[in-house]
Amino acid sequence: MVLPVTVDTIPPTNSDNHPVIEPLYILDWKWDNTTTPASKLVLVLWLGLPLEDTTWKCWDILSTIHNLEEKVVFLEEGVDSNTGQTHSRTKRTSRKPT
Repeated sequence: MVLPVTVDTIPPTNSDNHPVIEPLYILDWKWDNTTTPASKLVLVLWLGLPLEDTTWKCWDILSTIHNLEEKVVFLEEGVDSNTGQTHSRTKRTSRKPT
């Protein structure tokens, strides 16, 4: 019998005896309009799990548990008031077909 050269470590467990997993990436986000007020859901890719195991989680709960407030920025969320820049679209010119 040949023993393995390396031994995998057992991941830490929580009180329910399940592996503790950490978010690796936030892949996407959306509003959950089924709640009042609407809540932000994020699509989470978990550290050590395959892409098929991504899950939608409530941002408020996830960011509290994993302290992600300063690590994730939602660019579509608003305007950074410190830049002093204003973003305005130019008005589209419409022409009738000839």
